Amino acid sequence: MDRYLTITSKQENPAEFHSDVLEALDLEGDYEVAVLSIFHPPPFNVTKNNNKFRIQSLEAETIQDFTIPEGYYIGSCDILAAMYRSLLDSRDSILKKMPKFEYSRGVGESSSLTLAEKYTNFIVDPDLEGHGLLRMLTYCSQAALNKLVINHYDIATSPKPGLLYANFVENSFINQQQSRLLAIVPLLGNAYNYFEFTNPKYCKLSARAFINANFTMTDIFGDLIQMDPQPTTHDGNQTVSSPTIIQLHLREIV
Repeated sequence: MDRYLTITSKQENPAEFHSDVLEALDLEGDYEVAVLSIFHPPPFNVTKNNNKFRIQSLEAETIQDFTIPEGYYIGSCDILAAMYRSLLDSRDSILKKMPKFEYSRGVGESSSLTLAEKYTNFIVDPDLEGHGLLRMLTYCSQAALNKLVINHYDIATSPKPGLLYANFVENSFINQQQSRLLAIVPLLGNAYNYFEFTNPKYCKLSARAFINANFTMTDIFGDLIQMDPQPTTHDGNQTVSSPTIIQLHLREIV
C-alpha cells in the first residue's frame, strides 16, 4: 500500500530538522521511499566569504572594514540598505558624520549611499579576501568612491546541489563512504523555491518502525547548507517565514 507523507521543518533549521510523522506508521513488509517534491527557503548569497566592505579616510590615514549580516538578500538595494545600517550601528567608526542613503523600491531606479565626510571613500578591490560585496553590486574594478550608485535588480543565484540525508534509509556509497543519502536536490536561489522530481530515486527503508525521522541537507563538501527562512528585503523588513517542506512517497517492495 502506497503512503504519501508531507514533512515540514516548522520552526527548526530548514536544513536540519526532525519529524515524528513516521512514528505513527505501521509498515508490514519491505518499503522504499523517494522525495517527490520539495519547497525550500533560499540558500545564503551573502556569507562570511563576501560580506565585508572597506572604507578609507585619507585625512585620518585610516582604513576600516565593515560587515553586513550573513543571509539571503533579494535585491541589490537590500544589500546597499544593509551596508547603510552597518555604518550607523558601528561603534568606534572612522565616520563622524552620518552617511546619506537614498533607497529606491522601483525596478530600474537607482539607490545611492554617500559618505558625508570629505576625503573618505569606499575601497573597491576584488582581490581582497571576503570583500566580494561591492562586486555583487557590479563594482568590479579597483577604485575609491565617495558615493555608490546602483540600479535596483534581483540578485541572480545559480542552482547548487544539496545532499539530503535521512536516518531512515539504508546506507549507500558516496565517494567510497557509506551515507544515508535520500536525494540530491538542486537548490535554487529565489525567495522561496519549489522543485518536483520527474524521476524520483527510491531508497529502501532501513527499518519498519521509527521514533524520529531526521533530515540534514549539506553541500558537496559536507557542510550544512545555510538557508534563510526570513529573507531580508524592502529596506530591512523581513518576509514571511518559509520552512522546508518535503513530500515523500512510500511504496511496498514487491
